Amino acid sequence: MPIDGITLPASVTVSGDGSPMISIAGGAWTTSGTVSDGQTIAVRLTSDPGTNGGSNTATVNVAGVTAGFTVTTIDTTPNAFSFAEQSNVVMSEFATSGTVTISGITAPASVQVTGEGSPQIQVGTGTWATTGTISNGQTLRVRLTASDTALTEHVASVSVGSVSKADFAVTTGSDVPDAFDIAPVVRAPMSSTVTSASVTLTGMVVPVPVSVTGDGAPQISINGGTWASTGTISAGQSLRVRLTSSDSTLDETVATVNANGMLSDFSVTTGSDVPADFVFTPVNGAPGNSLITSNSVTMAAMSLPGNVSVTGDGAPQVSINGSTTWVTSGTISNGQSLRVRLTSDPGTNGGLQTATVDVSGITSAFKVTTIDTTPAAYAFTTKSAQLLNTLVTSNTVTISGLGTSVPVSVTGDGSPRISINGSTTWVTSGTISNGDTLAVRLTSSLSQQTTSTATVSVGSVDSDFDVITGDAVPGSIVFASVGNAAGDTVITSAAATMSGMTIPAAVSISGAGSPQFQIGSGAWGTSGTISNGQTLRVRLTSVAGTAGGSRTATVTVGGKQAGFTVTTIDRTPADFSFTTKSGVALSTDVTSASVTITGLTASTSVSVTGSGSPEIQTGTDTWATSGSISNGETLKVRLTSAGTVSTSRTATVTVGGVSRTFTVTTGTNVPAAYAFTTVTNASSSTLYTSNTVTMSGMTLPGTVSVSGSGSPKVSINGGAFGSGGTITNGQTLRVQLTSASGTSGTSNVATVNVSGRTATYTVKTRDTVPNAFSFTSQTGVPLDTVRNSNTVTISGLTTNAPVSVSGTGDPEISIGGGSWVKSGTISNGQTLQVRQTSSAVGSTARIATVTVGGLARTFSVTTLARQGPGVIQLVGSCFLGTGAGQCNPGPEYFNNLYTRYADGSCGPIGAYSQSRTYVPNNPMPYLTLTKCVAP
Repeated sequence: MPIDGITLPASVTVSGDGSPMISIAGGAWTTSGTVSDGQTIAVRLTSDPGTNGGSNTATVNVAGVTAGFTVTTIDTTPNAFSFAEQSNVVMSEFATSGTVTISGITAPASVQVTGEGSPQIQVGTGTWATTGTISNGQTLRVRLTASDTALTEHVASVSVGSVSKADFAVTTGSDVPDAFDIAPVVRAPMSSTVTSASVTLTGMVVPVPVSVTGDGAPQISINGGTWASTGTISAGQSLRVRLTSSDSTLDETVATVNANGMLSDFSVTTGSDVPADFVFTPVNGAPGNSLITSNSVTMAAMSLPGNVSVTGDGAPQVSINGSTTWVTSGTISNGQSLRVRLTSDPGTNGGLQTATVDVSGITSAFKVTTIDTTPAAYAFTTKSAQLLNTLVTSNTVTISGLGTSVPVSVTGDGSPRISINGSTTWVTSGTISNGDTLAVRLTSSLSQQTTSTATVSVGSVDSDFDVITGDAVPGSIVFASVGNAAGDTVITSAAATMSGMTIPAAVSISGAGSPQFQIGSGAWGTSGTISNGQTLRVRLTSVAGTAGGSRTATVTVGGKQAGFTVTTIDRTPADFSFTTKSGVALSTDVTSASVTITGLTASTSVSVTGSGSPEIQTGTDTWATSGSISNGETLKVRLTSAGTVSTSRTATVTVGGVSRTFTVTTGTNVPAAYAFTTVTNASSSTLYTSNTVTMSGMTLPGTVSVSGSGSPKVSINGGAFGSGGTITNGQTLRVQLTSASGTSGTSNVATVNVSGRTATYTVKTRDTVPNAFSFTSQTGVPLDTVRNSNTVTISGLTTNAPVSVSGTGDPEISIGGGSWVKSGTISNGQTLQVRQTSSAVGSTARIATVTVGGLARTFSVTTLARQGPGVIQLVGSCFLGTGAGQCNPGPEYFNNLYTRYADGSCGPIGAYSQSRTYVPNNPMPYLTLTKCVAP
């Protein structure tokens, strides 16, 4: 290319792809030079490797004016192409793809096919082959043999050029038909050939074997053909099944059709000769030994004729559908009628004859009951406690259950008689009908508690009427008790009147105090006889003395007992008590609560003894040490309490021989337990005041004192702080002290003492000195490398503490996993790590000192001894990988590493190293592999 338009020589350069060079005026090839007006410039470069149409461009710059030279290589990689997938292909047959047109290549390209089913390709209208050559714009097809197995895929892969690839997938169809159902048949005749409806099979691409198995000698017919047990069927053909039905009613016969593994059942269920339930109406009150015919019933719910039979009493027979011919068995169909007849039971006792009709297993009874002369059960109520030798009449009963009139009679004790329908004429026998009333009467026995029985007979049914005479046991007998009686005195009860007796009764008496009784106004004695309505009194001698003693006499009348109790005068009170008093003031008169004395029937003596000069007061009388008291009067006791704390004094009060105590206990100046809240994390040398506590449990004033570190003082009930004082129940107490100096967690403790009960108040300063920690030393480390220590967790702080690091190797610290710094602040529970750079000299230690709140710890790093010296030798370079032109170094390049020293030598000899760089558009690193070798 000639250069023109310049008046002075101009500089020319070339840059770009393919190592471009220029030639000026036919001169030597170079990358720069000088060109004059009219001279020519030629450019050359190396084209892009390969045959994928890659371009390399060189740019020529003449005095700032540029021009490009582009070289594009041949392109044998076509544009993307694809073959449509084919499915439902017949097994073992050729499948040919659609035609695709190849585009995007600038020169003929190789084409080949691989895969399953012996694939081949056809270029244009050429012959089928496995390889060939194709040009831009030509067509391409592929074919292969489908699998000989159903639902199986064969794939052929077609490659054009060295890169492009397309798959042709062929999937065979099914050799199993779609699911098919054969409609069942119900209510079929028994032992008959039954044929199914026709079904059409679909879903398979090849003919498939079909067979039938099961009950009833099944066969199949394909597309209307002959009947057989096996055959072959194609998609779209029809299929029928036939079999012989069961010889039993409601029985299912099943044939199973198998079309190459797809199963379908054909079921045939026979009909029923069993009818719905039917009922014959029973006949009651029938004449004896007569032919009785039932109501007519109609058969329902039968699909087949059924067998009918009759069995039972009275020579039963049946009539089918109104036939005049009566039989014991036959055949009946749905909708036909049925009757039954039998001869009734002879006699008039309500006999039952039953015929049972059976229609194919369903039964119904026809019951005929003859007229009845036996009544339903009847009963007369027993009468007890009756007078002796007295006419007694029963309750009235109504006779039922008879079908005709029957004879009635009576026999038994007491000259019994009966009355029918309320007749005033009492008889020993007669006739009675259903619904008539009946009563019976007799004369009671001459003896007490004796039963007289009359037996009444109606037809063949008997019933008894019992009459029981009374006894000599009286009604209730009560004698009122007598209390507060004089001792050793004859005491007589009030009179009790006898009742409820029907005959005279024997009387007797027993008990203490020589008891006797008096009947009416008769003489006093210990035995006798008494009648209903007479009176009875009892007397006995009371217990001697005044202690309330009791005596009881027991009177027995006709077996029934009653007691008469006499109690003498009582001067012994019911139990009483005085409530103990505690927590009282010292040397003080203390009076009990009043108690009311009960249980006395006369006045009695009262007195008091004990410590504290005790006295008693009855009612409102003056205080004294003794006196008398009556029932219902009040009683109090008083005494003087002790002059010392927690001391008891007791007075004993005696009333009529019963003693009870009254105890008085003085109070205490010792409080209940109390506590002051501990202060932690306190400031240095600072005055702290405790929480306020309130005294409880004291009944007397107590003394307060304080001791301990930090110059402690106390304040009582909000008063000024001092060394101690006096405190009472309910008053408050506080303590103050000065905290220790410094920040090392030191405690000052004050002990407060209230009448011997102590509590402590503790103030602990904050702690910025942690618990001990350590960093593990590292030895034999590589030269001039950053080394991280182990991580430690700081504990023992109660507040944040300063942390810093110093030493050689430019040490730094990381707090809580944060950034690396020279110093900072750390909290309790945070982590801490230190790092530094190891020495560039072998066998040399560097020490970093970490200080946390005044506690210092070191981290030592010692380099390994220098080995060698050797020289570094290049082993090779490559992209990491396992493909062509790639490499995958062994473990020696990663595990056995050499150290490069400052002077450029290395060690140890025989060790390796590898470095990695990355280039654009390539995900794999470019490795440079070196080895330390002897010089």
